[in-house]
Amino acid sequence: MTTPTDRDLLAAIDRLNGRQQVAEVLDHAARACLDAALAGWACAGSAATAPPSTTRDRVIELNEACAELAVAAARTLARSAGDDPYLLAIVERCAAACGSCAQACAPHAATHTKCAASEAASTRAEQACRAVLDHRDRVGPASRGRYELVPKVPAPKSAKPPVRHKRRRLIRLGR
Repeated sequence: MTTPTDRDLLAAIDRLNGRQQVAEVLDHAARACLDAALAGWACAGSAATAPPSTTRDRVIELNEACAELAVAAARTLARSAGDDPYLLAIVERCAAACGSCAQACAPHAATHTKCAASEAASTRAEQACRAVLDHRDRVGPASRGRYELVPKVPAPKSAKPPVRHKRRRLIRLGR
């Protein structure tokens, strides 16, 4: 057994710091997405009480779509152990939806507080999702087609061996 050198220890510390940084980025993005979802639903609900117009309908549609994608992204980011194959795809779609929502709410932000809150939360969520996408090399696909963030711990072996059932033969009753 060889003892690790200082260079090996420093490399291990760098890997741990990189994983911690990625975990913080994922956590921040999940929280920003949840904030965007809440603000989007509040804005859509508030806009639903306004007089009907095509602009109002578009704002409602974009806020609801942004909220649904933001919740999906937040759930994926929160439970991701780095091996979810859909992580980057969902985060990319969430960033696009949040950007569209922020653009739709921007003209109304001066007069409607819920639109201002939705615009701000959507912008923060878009930036957080873009930060996750910027860490694509650390979160991206590994050699086996999975996303690697933290190495998986092998499942503990159970004390009992698996039960094997004998095959049963069905006897066909003839006439």
